[in-house]
Amino acid sequence: MLDAHSEIGGKDLERTGAVRIGVPDGLGVGYLAERLSRFAAAQRGLAIELVAVPRVFNLTRRETDIAISLTRPAKGRLVGRKLIDYSLKLYAFSSYLASRPPSASPIICCSTR
Repeated sequence: MLDAHSEIGGKDLERTGAVRIGVPDGLGVGYLAERLSRFAAAQRGLAIELVAVPRVFNLTRRETDIAISLTRPAKGRLVGRKLIDYSLKLYAFSSYLASRPPSASPIICCSTR
C-alpha cells in the first residue's frame, strides 16, 4: 500500500481537464479575463475557455460548464449565488453629445442590485 501511495502521491488531487465558462461580454472582457489568466497560470492542468457573449447560456445542453448570468435561473436543478454588484453606464464623446439635441427625459440605467 505504501508503494502504491508513493507512486500516485498527490496525482489524484491535481485539477485537470477542460472548463468552459459562459459570461456576459462586458463582464467577461472587462473583469474576468485578467483574473482567469492568473488562475489558469496557477492551475496548469486546467484548460479554461472563456466564452464572453451577450446571451444566456444553457447549462442543461452543456453549452458551458459554468455560466455567469445577470439574472437568476427561473427553473432547473441549478445552483446559483450572487457574485458581485454589477451596473451598466452609458458613455459618449462630448463632440457627439454637442451634435445632438438635449434629451427630453433623463436616461435611467438599471443595475442588478
